[in-house]
Amino acid sequence: MLRNFLFPVYAKSPVNTVLAQAEFIRSFEPEKVYLLYVASGNSSRPIKRIDRIEKGMRELGLPVERLVRYGHVPSQVVTTAEATQSIICFTKKWKNPIKKAVAGSVISDVVRMSDEPIMIYKRGLSAHTGGVLHSSMYATDFKHSDKTCIQYIRHKAFKAQRLILLHVGQRAPDPETEKKRLENVYANLARLASECQNGFEKIEKREVLGLGVERKILRQAKKEEIDLLVIGKIDARGIMSRFTGSTAEAIYNRAPCSVLVIPSKR
Repeated sequence: MLRNFLFPVYAKSPVNTVLAQAEFIRSFEPEKVYLLYVASGNSSRPIKRIDRIEKGMRELGLPVERLVRYGHVPSQVVTTAEATQSIICFTKKWKNPIKKAVAGSVISDVVRMSDEPIMIYKRGLSAHTGGVLHSSMYATDFKHSDKTCIQYIRHKAFKAQRLILLHVGQRAPDPETEKKRLENVYANLARLASECQNGFEKIEKREVLGLGVERKILRQAKKEEIDLLVIGKIDARGIMSRFTGSTAEAIYNRAPCSVLVIPSKR
């Protein structure tokens, strides 16, 4: 877990942002960092860009290996990540709407297809003080992904001054049932808090009510000025509280911060 990292690189990959993400993952002391270029055509421009990124990563002291594949980009990213057991690292910096559409489409497909964790990086995550993030948030449904997600949240590289444990719920139809529901919610939040207590200076337990899980999570992330948002993902569609690929996609696409998507199969 958190030993190998895969960076898909494109013709328009923002070199400085990719290197900023590389600087952040240096705190994980990775065994291998893979630079993946899925080739189409004979242009040398992407190769020159990869050269710049590879040089910058080596200057950071990262063990870099370059990979070239051919074919459908999302499929090659997913297949290579599975073969190397890597976290997939994307950057989020698209001002040009065409670049945003192309890169966003690849990331969306990978989020839906991958059984490996995915980190979508927004510049600024590495600018924390003393190796400690200011605020992280884990959005939980208390079901499929808690056990796996907690393993990542507790990693020393994700150490933060504050962790917010967030549950988005729906009010029960009658007072007695609502009382029992709340007792269950806060018992689960307390359980998660106890599992994370050694990695954070402060842990806050939150529940917000209402429909629209994605909107509620994003609102809280923005309100609390979160550095890193962690969400679990399952493949099957179900009750609204479950995070599906499309829900994870909607969250990363609009999130004001970096996002770590963790499939429950991991």
